[in-house]
Amino acid sequence: MRTVKKIFYFFMTTLSIYVIALTIPIILNLISDSNKTTEDLERIRTVINHSADSANKETNADFKSNEKKIFALKNLNPDTVAYLKVRNTNIDYPVVQTEDNDFYLYNSFQKKENGNGWTFMDYRNSPADKNIVIYGHSCLDKTMFGTLKKTLEKKWLSDTSNYFVEFETENSDTLWEVFSVYTIPVETYYIKINFEDPQEFKNWIDEMKKRSVHNFNVDLDEKDRVLTLSTCYTSDAKIRLVLQAKQITINEQN
Repeated sequence: MRTVKKIFYFFMTTLSIYVIALTIPIILNLISDSNKTTEDLERIRTVINHSADSANKETNADFKSNEKKIFALKNLNPDTVAYLKVRNTNIDYPVVQTEDNDFYLYNSFQKKENGNGWTFMDYRNSPADKNIVIYGHSCLDKTMFGTLKKTLEKKWLSDTSNYFVEFETENSDTLWEVFSVYTIPVETYYIKINFEDPQEFKNWIDEMKKRSVHNFNVDLDEKDRVLTLSTCYTSDAKIRLVLQAKQITINEQN
């Protein structure tokens, strides 16, 4: 009997050591990626603050601040196309876009290898599209879209001031109102960008609104434009968390 116990303890000890040996490198990589992301964010904040100070010294400060922010961020990364902010979350980042939807899954704003990736616009999108799609990892350190899950929580949903998304480009400053938040198995319908006619788009937005876990009481029609934020909801990446908002204001630069 003692021999059986010794064998069992030896087996469990060996298994534990093996698991720890496998886990430590993963944890160290997560910490390293998180630290690198933090460094990128600090650099970005410094650039934004400097551009805002510069714009405040000029006339038409709101436009200048917006224009200078994007321009300054383009100096850090030419792939910068916008700036995104979701209220009462940590989502407050530049958005990049490149020739595919793979590169920024595994690379940082500085284009260096990083498991956290970066927030990026679908490579198929152009500024005039009816549905603009933004992706980001649901990071454990709560960067990128790691806090998008808050939009499913009762506390976030109970505060109607949270229902607005700010989306800036070098040519416009837009505000979007959330109309749908939901989780769904991996599919491509919600990231549809091209629509044959207004009726097809109307059918699409009706379906998107119907999926929401909360009634935001927002009316939509075929004339609207949609901003879609997408991230993984489960660790196996088989479920997506989606937030969608319609454009309600636009402040264009001349």
